[in-house]
Amino acid sequence: MVGKIVAALCLALPLATFAAGSDDSSSSSAQEEDSMWSRAKGLVEGGRFESAIPVLFEVVGQEGERADAYNLLGFTHRKTGKLDAALKYYRKALELEPGHRGAHEYIGEAYLEMGDLASAKTHLKFLDNDCVFGCREYDMLKESIAKFEARN
Repeated sequence: MVGKIVAALCLALPLATFAAGSDDSSSSSAQEEDSMWSRAKGLVEGGRFESAIPVLFEVVGQEGERADAYNLLGFTHRKTGKLDAALKYYRKALELEPGHRGAHEYIGEAYLEMGDLASAKTHLKFLDNDCVFGCREYDMLKESIAKFEARN
């Protein structure tokens, strides 16, 4: 009986190893994507928004439908004054992931920059409903709306 178990394990081991994905090309591709994503985020965090845009397009080109990348594309375009493009990318992020809190916050801020308080409040309302126990995105958009209202 023990011999049969050992034999079965010996046969199963190579299959399990293969099934786990020991393909070096796919892991190096994933590492490259992670590296580009990290590079893009680093550029954004450093305030180098124009430089981040082509890197984010590379991320989207390789990974396709990634809401975080589209959200960051929206953010970089907003920070460089390209509000129409920013809205396009935020909407794409929300199309891919309707509950993306960061995209709701940032699109709300973009609407404020365009003077559209009603649209910003729509996204604040979504965050208020989604963030049952509160969240940073709700707090940030609420603060931006309060500042906008105080100025206007």
